[in-house]
Amino acid sequence: MSDLTEANRKHFDKVATTHQNDFGDLINAAISEFKLRRGWITQKLNEPAGSGSEKAGGVEVKLLDYACGAGTVSKALAPYATQTIGLDLSSGMVAEYNKAAADMGLSPARMHAYQYNLLANDTDTDSAATPPIPENTLTPSSFDVIVIGMALHHVAKPNDLLARFKELLKPGGVCVVMDMVPTDDAPDLEGVLEASQLEVAKTIGKRGFTEEEMRRFYEDVGMGTGFEYVVIKERFRFTMFGHEFHVTGFMARGEME
Repeated sequence: MSDLTEANRKHFDKVATTHQNDFGDLINAAISEFKLRRGWITQKLNEPAGSGSEKAGGVEVKLLDYACGAGTVSKALAPYATQTIGLDLSSGMVAEYNKAAADMGLSPARMHAYQYNLLANDTDTDSAATPPIPENTLTPSSFDVIVIGMALHHVAKPNDLLARFKELLKPGGVCVVMDMVPTDDAPDLEGVLEASQLEVAKTIGKRGFTEEEMRRFYEDVGMGTGFEYVVIKERFRFTMFGHEFHVTGFMARGEME
């Protein structure tokens, strides 16, 4: 496990039960954006799944919410998918995600998360904290949609992660990234937070991605078809250690070539 991966696991285990309060405004804004852009992601997400998870015409829509946290992406999109799988490094976040699924009235067959690292050689799982991921959950070409929301900046090798997403997508499947735009007025964590609070900075690999960077990531792994990069008009707001910050967000999409 890399230093960055371990820093993220420890940090998000520590803040799992408070994260949704501190980042509540950002989370709610992100949920709204995903709901609004369902059809932009894929027409398959336009209609909700029925109570038995079936969609009109027997269409299956399998969604992977990677670095799922407490379920921001899934809260927006799971009602429109026949099955949603969440994966996260943090067992604490996985527990919060599965509580959210139950609160939404969705069975584990419809929406469930597991502690798992797609870039590791093993599951990096605390078996006492979370059950192992079921066999055949991550078979090649098994997902229609893969989304990573506000978490790519925590990944040491974003291009490697997108390559793994490509392996898991069905032909014509869609990969979506929501993250930060690098701007001149990006939050100055080091200039605002106290030294004892700066552990959070060690969880960040890169402070945002330009359209050119994201296009290159998508094209390099073979997901450049239909590439789009949309800057979100209203800036995201969040609170950290009592300080309010703002970031400019984007959503990018690309399809299997």
